[in-house]
Amino acid sequence: MKDAFKDYFSKMGLTDGPQLQRLEDIVKVAQGLFPDEMEEVFISQSSEENGNVTEWDSLWFFSGKYCLEARQFTVHNDFEIHRLEGIQNLRLIVENCVLGKFPTTEALGPKSTMTAEFTPQRGGRCQLYAFSHNCEKLAFIAKKYLQTNL
Repeated sequence: MKDAFKDYFSKMGLTDGPQLQRLEDIVKVAQGLFPDEMEEVFISQSSEENGNVTEWDSLWFFSGKYCLEARQFTVHNDFEIHRLEGIQNLRLIVENCVLGKFPTTEALGPKSTMTAEFTPQRGGRCQLYAFSHNCEKLAFIAKKYLQTNL
């Protein structure tokens, strides 16, 4: 597993033995399925109405041409690969941040949220959710991998 992936997982609070082993297993499976080299990783999150993050929804991997989603990766083995070329639309929703400074760390606070929704060329709908400082990572992915494939 790439050191950058390990660092990101650690920043997201996924640090104990069973969690790391599960992540390593998922990464190995994803590497076998992914038709390209995985460049970036992202964890999509869920929250309660009060803003508390409740669970990890999906684990995403990105390259310039593809993305792979591992849905409910902490408990299921459900993988889907999408071609990024020819994305039909991209919707970004950003709340509770200083918009003029977005997506920098200075723009984000504990109640910041971001949603990125896109439709791959062959249909379907992909949704990624971020809270607090994970918004910066999602903004980077949206710009580098999604926007460039519109």
